[in-house]
Amino acid sequence: AKNVRKTIRFLEKTFQIRSCAYKLPSRRVKLCIYYQMGYCPGPCEGLIRPEEYGKNVDRAIRFMKGKYDDVLEEIEEKMWKAAQERKFEVAALYRDQWRALQHLAERRRILSTSTENLDVMGLVQKGSIGAVEIFHLREGHLVEESFFLLENPLGKPVPALLSDSIKRFYQNHPGVP
Repeated sequence: AKNVRKTIRFLEKTFQIRSCAYKLPSRRVKLCIYYQMGYCPGPCEGLIRPEEYGKNVDRAIRFMKGKYDDVLEEIEEKMWKAAQERKFEVAALYRDQWRALQHLAERRRILSTSTENLDVMGLVQKGSIGAVEIFHLREGHLVEESFFLLENPLGKPVPALLSDSIKRFYQNHPGVP
């Protein structure tokens, strides 16, 4: 859940999607701190055309559906156009947006050609301490990683320790693939 909230905040900032719950259009709203910081284009005050704001939302949706290259190409085109028009601050904002999205896209690239939901689990043990790493793949994309340490003072064999870890993990985390 923490990673999901972080991703949502990142997408709100990067794609300039409002995080408030005001109904649009609004007549009695003052521009919020997110507008002042440059994270929101101010649709509640009509500072961005609804069509343009809709494009921001559409880009975020396409990005989350894995259409990274399309979105990155679109942002890169906007960056070059702004630079050609000598709007260097705008071009720099697009550059920063492109870099941030490129970084996130690399983390979410397809790791499997399968469209199944998978959790890939690995365990390493040294002495009485074990470490478990779980990669959560949804439709071939890495969406989350989980990591935890285990104590194994009784020296259980690795298969038994892994079996116990799987049972304990899925008791506390719904959504077994």
